Amino acid sequence: MKSAACKDIVREIKNSKNRFLAIMVLSALAVAFLCGLKVTAPDMKGTGDDYLDKQRLMDIQVMSTLGITDEVIEELGAREEIDYALGAYVMDAWAGDAVAKVYSITEDVNRLVLIEGHMPVVSRECAVDAHLMEKLGLSIGDYLPILPSEDNEDSLIYEDFRIVGIVRSPYYVSVERGSASIGSGSVQGYVYLKEKAFKMDCYTIAYLG
Repeated sequence: MKSAACKDIVREIKNSKNRFLAIMVLSALAVAFLCGLKVTAPDMKGTGDDYLDKQRLMDIQVMSTLGITDEVIEELGAREEIDYALGAYVMDAWAGDAVAKVYSITEDVNRLVLIEGHMPVVSRECAVDAHLMEKLGLSIGDYLPILPSEDNEDSLIYEDFRIVGIVRSPYYVSVERGSASIGSGSVQGYVYLKEKAFKMDCYTIAYLG
């Protein structure tokens, strides 16, 4: 019985070699695809975690339309589960003809990756998203006019800033740049300024880790 069954299987394979090879190839491709998925997902997650850890992306962000004072920052940082609390500025603004998020540079949190040029040294210098540079047709050395929204009028010490660097922010890991309260509601890039470029009474965001 067993020998007869084996002979029958061999005979079927010999009589339909092409079909047998096709099934073998499809099975091999399916196994290879499944193995690739199982191996790739953990590697991608690990790579992403390493990158965000290296750039020290914040764990939590606290935002307030009324502003965040130094006292609030100290109170947040005093909690046992919080390792650090840092105040910063962020606002929606017109950068030329595009809607952009304008951030203050934080040295030890949300570290930027410098792609070209150098980081801002003085208050009238800025670092810009490569996507925004391409959209506006700008180059390093050009001046970028920045007009804050009505809620943040007169919140910057200059009306335009000299571009000295192109950066990548750990905030953004895809082509999407988020939403804004001005224009079409879609952010088209981001700009980073020195903290001294802002003239605001309170911080607008707190980074916690």
